[in-house]
Amino acid sequence: MAHTVAIYAARFGYLAAWPLAELGQRMGGAPIDLPKLRAEFAQVLRTQLPIYQQRRGQ
Repeated sequence: MAHTVAIYAARFGYLAAWPLAELGQRMGGAPIDLPKLRAEFAQVLRTQLPIYQQRRGQ
């Protein structure tokens, strides 16, 4: 499981990296509960993805 988000600027040879929890807090303006978000996302995938795939004929 990933714990870091990184962007590599090839032109400048620079790698910017942030701990996932810290980045989420900065972007959201409040602490985030990663295990809870992961569980919610997994639930959405389990319930919504099969419906979407059926509609597309997959």
